[in-house]
Amino acid sequence: MPMRSLVVEDARVTQLILERILSAYGPCQVAKNGVEAIQAFDQAMEESQPYDLICLDMGLPDLSGLEVLTKIRAAEEKRDIAEDQRVHVIAITATSDIATVKSVTQLGDGYILKPIQREKLIKTIANLGLVPPGEEEKQLVDALASLCQSDEMTVPKLAQLMTLMADSIVRQSGARFGGCASEIPAISREQ
Repeated sequence: MPMRSLVVEDARVTQLILERILSAYGPCQVAKNGVEAIQAFDQAMEESQPYDLICLDMGLPDLSGLEVLTKIRAAEEKRDIAEDQRVHVIAITATSDIATVKSVTQLGDGYILKPIQREKLIKTIANLGLVPPGEEEKQLVDALASLCQSDEMTVPKLAQLMTLMADSIVRQSGARFGGCASEIPAISREQ
C-alpha cells in the first residue's frame, strides 16, 4: 500500500527535496506553515485517509514545529486513535539542541538534521516500517534467515548474534521512546 505523507516546510528548496523523495513511495502533500499542516491533517482524518508520515520543520513562520506536533497528537487523542496507529512524525531541524531534540522525540518518531540526506531519510522511514527495506538490507536479512534455519551456527554464536541484534534494536528505538531504552516493550537480553 502506498505511503501517504505530508511535508510541513516553509523553505521551498527543502519542500522540493522532501516531496521528490517521498512521492516515490506514494502521494505527498505540502503545507507551508503550521496552520496549513493542522488543516491538512484534520482534512485527511475526516476523509478517512490519514497520513502515514509527516516530515515537520521545527522552525515554521507561524507556529513552532513542537506546537504543531502537540496539536496533532491532541487531535489523535480526541479521536481515540491508538498509539500504534498514530501518524509517524519525523522532525526536520537545523539545530541539534538537546532540549529541542528531546521534546520532539517524546512526541514524534525521530528527527533529521538539515540539509536533508536522501539515504538518511529513506533509512529512517524504512526503520519505521513505512517502506520496504533497501535491497542490501533485504539480502542481509535473507542471509541471516538462511543461516539460522540451517542450524549450522553454534548456540554460543547464535546467542552472540542475538545480543548484537538486541543492542541495535535498543539503540535505534531509543529516539522513538525518548532515549529511554528501559521503556521499550518486550526487548530483553535475558529472554
